[in-house]
Amino acid sequence: MTTCETLPLCPDTTVEDNTECTEPVEVGPFREGIVFVRVFEGGAVDVEVGVSPIGYEDWSTAWTVRETRHELAGPGMYEIPLQNFGNWLRLRFSNHDQPASVLAWFVGKG
Repeated sequence: MTTCETLPLCPDTTVEDNTECTEPVEVGPFREGIVFVRVFEGGAVDVEVGVSPIGYEDWSTAWTVRETRHELAGPGMYEIPLQNFGNWLRLRFSNHDQPASVLAWFVGKG
């Protein structure tokens, strides 16, 4: 039987000063998943999906960027499908000209 679970990646977060990262979330039990990002207000946001075998330490030393940078044009709901993604997942957001308010979830199927 296939199971499905929704994990919050970040609460209402304001992306400003160029970069914000979510806390690592363990996603090892899932075969595939979708990251949902809702941009409430503000400008365009870029999202990078990072994966790690250990789930801690600095983004630059223990994390690899799993997918290409995803450009979110502004307010709306977006999805990033994922497969074969390792044990730990986190997101890195970058804003463009103005701050943006975002929420994000991981929905995994195992």
